[in-house]
Parts: sequence; C-alpha cells; structure tokens
Amino acid sequence: KHVPVRTVRVNKPAWLTPALKALMKERDKAYTYFKKNKSPPSWEAYRELRNLTLMSVRRDKLGYLQFLESIR
Repeated sequence: KHVPVRTVRVNKPAWLTPALKALMKERDKAYTYFKKNKSPPSWEAYRELRNLTLMSVRRDKLGYLQFLESIR
C-alpha cells in the first residue's frame, strides 16, 4: 500500500577539511552581513571570501584526487 521508508546515510567528502568548513562559515557570515547592509565594502569583503573559498575547495579537491591516483 505504501512505499517503505529507507534511511540513507550521507558521507561528507574526504577533501572537506575543518579549515575549509571554517572558511565556508566565514564566507556565509559575510554574505549575511552584505544582505543586511547592501554596502559596497561589505560586497567586496564577501566577494574576496567567496573567491578564496572557491579557490581553496578546488585546490583541496584536486589534491585529494591526485592523492587517490598516486596510491593506485
């Protein structure tokens, strides 16, 4: 009659370090601050953190993938 409920576990990515999570949190706080103020300096602060976070995520993810390839 009903579809059974299934529990699905979501594992965090191995390349997601505590430092990256802290950077993401800081970026999100800067975005929230910008949304409240709408000032050019707060946009610049958010934009710099956004770009730094994205660069760090890409670097760490690539490093992790290269590590996996090296142990094969």
